[in-house]
Amino acid sequence: EFLIHAVDVEGCRCGIEADLIKILSQYSEILTTYAGGIASMDDIDLLNRLGHAKIDFTVGSALNLFGGSLSYETLARTYRS
Repeated sequence: EFLIHAVDVEGCRCGIEADLIKILSQYSEILTTYAGGIASMDDIDLLNRLGHAKIDFTVGSALNLFGGSLSYETLARTYRS
């Protein structure tokens, strides 16, 4: 059985919820995707550090495709698997 857990803390590019990411990485036993608040590559780097690279993420309005400053091309190149 394959389970996916999604957590959405829409933050309008206000940064990530660091405490939540720590909790998710410590206690979640299923694949978890964090969404909301990511505004920069620094936020993604922090998410990866705090989440011990166990938390996936989505980026919304911060992408340059939607008027934000975060480059879709850079994200795709960096995180393509």
